[in-house]
Amino acid sequence: MIVEELTPILIPLGVCVALPIMIVWLVVRHKTNETNKRTEIILAAIEKNSEIDVEDFFKKMTPPRKAYKERLQTRLLWGSILAAAGLALLGLGLYLDYLGGASNDKLTGFFMFGIISFFVGVAILIVYAICRKDLAKELENKDGSEEKE
Repeated sequence: MIVEELTPILIPLGVCVALPIMIVWLVVRHKTNETNKRTEIILAAIEKNSEIDVEDFFKKMTPPRKAYKERLQTRLLWGSILAAAGLALLGLGLYLDYLGGASNDKLTGFFMFGIISFFVGVAILIVYAICRKDLAKELENKDGSEEKE
């Protein structure tokens, strides 16, 4: 009896509180493990060869970062996917509402996830557009400064 009363409260709490905490904990744990492994490798390298250049060794061990253009393309991709998925969920919700075969709980889920994913996708596309304009301005400034020299 108590479990039946607490279930509607515990599930949203688990999803909204416990799940994000677990994700953050896993990400922090992963970064800490990576740092510890790199430290062990560098200490071992220093012990074997005391004349090693630590900065150069760090640069070689660090994975290369994605180029700015590549990150912009990733934003465009994810923004488009989320916006399209949101529109698809909203359309499916409207279609099911038109047919009248779905309960209000199912329709609420379709509309809620559709609206959230659509607006997250639109936000990512807005960030993409702003960053692309900044990249274009930087490229114009670099081209202009090279011509003056």
